[in-house]
Amino acid sequence: MVPSDLPIGSELVGYRIEAVLGRGGMGIVYLAEDLRLKRKVALKLLSPELAEDEQFREQLLAESELAASLDHPNIVPIYAAGDAAGRIFISMRYVEGADLKQLLRKGPLGAEHALALVAQVAGALDAAHQRGLVHGDVKPSNVLVTPEAGHEGADHVYLADFGLTRRLAERAVPDGRGQPLGTVDYVAPELIEGGEVDGRADLYSLGCVLYECLAGEPPFPRASDAAVLFAHLDSEPPTLPGLERVLSTALAKSPEDRYRSGRELVAAARAALGLARPRSGRRRVAVGAVALLAVGAAVLAFVLARGGGGGISPTTTGCLIQIDPKTMAVHRTVPFGASPTGVAVGAGRVWMTTYGDASIWSVDPRTLTGVRIAAHGNPVGVVVDHGAVYVGDIVGATRIDPASGQVFGSIAAKGGAEAIASGRAGVWVVSGAPSGLTYTLDRLTGSTQFGSRLVAETPGPLGSPLDEEHALFNPTGLAIGGGGVWLLGDVGAPRLWKVNPDTGRIVAAIPLPFAPGGVAAGLGGVWVTAQLSDRLLRIDPRTNRIASEIVVGRGPTGLAIGHGSVWVANTLDRSVSRIDPRMDRVVGTVSVNASPLRLAVGGRSVWVAADAR
Repeated sequence: MVPSDLPIGSELVGYRIEAVLGRGGMGIVYLAEDLRLKRKVALKLLSPELAEDEQFREQLLAESELAASLDHPNIVPIYAAGDAAGRIFISMRYVEGADLKQLLRKGPLGAEHALALVAQVAGALDAAHQRGLVHGDVKPSNVLVTPEAGHEGADHVYLADFGLTRRLAERAVPDGRGQPLGTVDYVAPELIEGGEVDGRADLYSLGCVLYECLAGEPPFPRASDAAVLFAHLDSEPPTLPGLERVLSTALAKSPEDRYRSGRELVAAARAALGLARPRSGRRRVAVGAVALLAVGAAVLAFVLARGGGGGISPTTTGCLIQIDPKTMAVHRTVPFGASPTGVAVGAGRVWMTTYGDASIWSVDPRTLTGVRIAAHGNPVGVVVDHGAVYVGDIVGATRIDPASGQVFGSIAAKGGAEAIASGRAGVWVVSGAPSGLTYTLDRLTGSTQFGSRLVAETPGPLGSPLDEEHALFNPTGLAIGGGGVWLLGDVGAPRLWKVNPDTGRIVAAIPLPFAPGGVAAGLGGVWVTAQLSDRLLRIDPRTNRIASEIVVGRGPTGLAIGHGSVWVANTLDRSVSRIDPRMDRVVGTVSVNASPLRLAVGGRSVWVAADAR
């Protein structure tokens, strides 16, 4: 049995213990040296009693592996998780700096500083919730702040402890000491009551953190933990000048009455305090067409040699993988950029977008030699339509000439793109409005151009126009085909929305029994991946009902259609599955030695945008 405290200098599963970073009810965090990779890590060793529950241990390790696939600039990366002599350990990036709890000991923060930090936490939570994960313990001590390490010298935030996340909609689990999982000052009422839990529990905790940043103390300071828990259940939320409505919504007792996303909460707080939104990251920027054309002339790129030669940064974590569908084998793998978000084939090139380095990659499919084009902000995806390349970004969609690689225009979409897709119905983008309170679905090309809105609850009469003022949902995927535009979204429960491409009106809202990962349309079906249950669903576009369910690899995310097959990226399996739509079953699996995220089929190949870490 491993002792509760490890001696300094001792070794555990390839890590040498150097110092104690912190202690908590869940265990001890050490500063350690990864002896194999020669890097510093934060090594969390959980309390022995947690490992005694076999079901809890297996679930925690599985979810730690899924959390490790999260690739977001504000989430502490998890390197490894496992079981060592009866103790659960989680290895993660060592982040230098203080946590938010330490900063708040000096007193409350200014409004601009507080919202700048909370906005980064909100982005991390929204990304995790879209992947089907709930954090369960959002609090200042889990918010790590690296001073002046962010954009233009701003503080950069990391949200830690995603190795302790739980799947959405699972019931709250006692931690073995009779308390709900979480920390009493920030715990949501439904966690206290043992009710159904989803991402809105995290958003309640985020509201508590926001209040403490501005007020200098938690929202319900009481003499005992029991009194704090009762206050979360029964007391009216506290308020601050100008934030009365924001805090009452953020700290609402019922999850249905809260904000639907962290982004929405932050946007409401900014609006209430009269603060302008930042102009970095995936935010919308006011750039005219003339300025965009000028930028296009300046995006001459550098060429990367095939096979990882000169010019590739040490921070390169993305890769482009070519699969031969005839042999069902990987043909070539080449590193490109960091954190891939999209891949497309067309105009004689393969196109890949990477979020981590704000890049668009134009790749010659014969030599896999790539040219980098600087993107506006962090691109979310790429499509090819009628010989032009469209990249979803903070403008909406940037149009690129595939021959020269130059930007020659843009199509604005309110708030910047969240997802982009193309098909016979043209190029469509789902985006956030400037206030951050709504999302819109816009047709960017074709004979018509209009905006569409989705409502917060199940729509009224099908065929009704979408209501901008009540549009609150989290878009996670977009596809075109099968007579519709298909959008994955969350309005309290996952749904697949079908929009008529000719009118921009909803024609179906299909409930989904899981947290979805990706969507594609074609070959007689609309295909949706279920990340947490390792399934692929086929939905009949004529009846709008689930027609079949197919077991695929672990952690399925992106998917594509081509060569008479449906292709699925299994992130945790590091593989790609091939599905025969006539038989609704897997007919082949290719190991890609990386974590596949997005797929495209073109020419004689299947192209995979993957994370090589």
